[in-house]
Amino acid sequence: MHYFTNRTTGMNHVAIFYTHNAIDARVLGLSLRHFQNMVGMYGLPLKTHGVVVSCEPVNEFLTSMEHMSVTNLVAPVEIRNLGHLRIVEKITLAMEVFPSDFVSLHEHDVLYPEDYLLVCQELLQDYANLFDYVAYDRIMGV
Repeated sequence: MHYFTNRTTGMNHVAIFYTHNAIDARVLGLSLRHFQNMVGMYGLPLKTHGVVVSCEPVNEFLTSMEHMSVTNLVAPVEIRNLGHLRIVEKITLAMEVFPSDFVSLHEHDVLYPEDYLLVCQELLQDYANLFDYVAYDRIMGV
């Protein structure tokens, strides 16, 4: 998928936001706005695509912006009621549809700071060969 690849590094990043849609709509909307701001931040070193995997469409919460790409995938019915396993299934679905060099996972009840992906991507560029997993904890749960 050509629109994911950064011309300089050749690496791409998919940010996966997952939700069961059963939280307060105001919280979901706020969390999705934070996610979009983070994915759409200018100056990210890697070409970044956002994927929202949900049980019901969330397009009403997503703002169309030219400089970024966020896709809503609605999970198939058969994986919607699998308890915590549905989280793994949603992540797997997004990774199958949007293969990438790096993946970050984003929960629906967490507000991520706008520069979250910038910090993560800078770490990945500098130290990707040293880690299988990178955690950055400057996040705020709601």
